[in-house]
Amino acid sequence: MNAFRKPRRKAVVRNLIAELDPLNDAFRHHVLYGEEDGDRGGHAFSSTRIGKTVFPERWSEEEIFNAALFVLENPIVFKQLGDRAWLIAIYDEVVVEVRLGISSRGYQLKTAFPHSGEGVFRNTAYGREPLPLDKSILEA
Repeated sequence: MNAFRKPRRKAVVRNLIAELDPLNDAFRHHVLYGEEDGDRGGHAFSSTRIGKTVFPERWSEEEIFNAALFVLENPIVFKQLGDRAWLIAIYDEVVVEVRLGISSRGYQLKTAFPHSGEGVFRNTAYGREPLPLDKSILEA
């Protein structure tokens, strides 16, 4: 079975969004600034965490979470393996991924980050590397 697939029904996505709160404080902090361990999260343009991709400078915090909500509502790719799920879509010329955890309590938002697109960079030890729009991750 192909692990990449679209959700079978819009109702599945609507139910998923109803379970989640993409604007909760813990999720917002994780996505924007990351965890204290310095390793997880931190995708605001101001982030300097090595290895992390950052959202475009032109996006406000509100726009970042509009993008995450858009991905939840309109995934091009939906992949579920075990207790994890990935949803990916293009928003404002940026490929954005939202990751979920799955447990007996349902779905939990884990993170959201940009893969590539207009204004997306990866932080490296030598500066920022631009990541132009690359749609290959959307191909099953």
